[in-house]
Amino acid sequence: MRMRLIYGLLSFLFALSLGIRTTAEAADSPTAYLKKGMTALVRGNPDDALTAFERAILLAPNSADAYYGRGCARQSKGDVDAAIEDFNHALALDPKHPEAYVNRANALQEKSDLIGAMADYDHALRIDPKSAKAFYNRGLLWMRMNNDDRALADFDKAIRTDRSYGLAYNNRAVALERKGDLEAALADFNRAIALDRRHATAYVNRGLLRYKLGKKAEAEQDFGKAVALAPGLRETINANLEMIAESQQ
Repeated sequence: MRMRLIYGLLSFLFALSLGIRTTAEAADSPTAYLKKGMTALVRGNPDDALTAFERAILLAPNSADAYYGRGCARQSKGDVDAAIEDFNHALALDPKHPEAYVNRANALQEKSDLIGAMADYDHALRIDPKSAKAFYNRGLLWMRMNNDDRALADFDKAIRTDRSYGLAYNNRAVALERKGDLEAALADFNRAIALDRRHATAYVNRGLLRYKLGKKAEAEQDFGKAVALAPGLRETINANLEMIAESQQ
């Protein structure tokens, strides 16, 4: 979930930075606190982010962005119900806030409200037909619903909109692998890793695919890189290798 949040927050943070003034009074402005909150979220500090967004709401109680930001902070902390309330408030203030629709959809997915989530992704794309984030997250939902063809179509659109979207390459690869197109899947895993050398999950996924293709030495290299980045992934790797071994018996 944190990776989902970060991708959307970076572009939002950039937009905010364009409006920040350098005068002394700007330090206590709603926009300054919005930027501070988004920066804290990107750095993995949801508590600091929450404090900043609370201040932004106090200074600008009709700011949809402030409620959206607080929703993101609460979502990052695992308080899904409170996050949805904030996204609802943001959308009441600004019904054309695509990021709020996307993040509310992500939160609804966490509550297994797949129909509500799909409606929100669709709404976000009606507002912003070039939202790579909306296409990507809707693609994840299609995969969850076991519709890999529609997932691939959405991942394709996300990548056409943003060629640097590593998460979209990684998950398009997963969908391609599920459909049996292993070479295309491998190419997408390679691209995901080229875009982000610290993408631990992509190393795991590429390693498992290489293992299935009989490239066990290369697979072990990928597993080593993944565990170096995220030691907790060793258990996931071992469980998947056991499943592969059982399927090959």
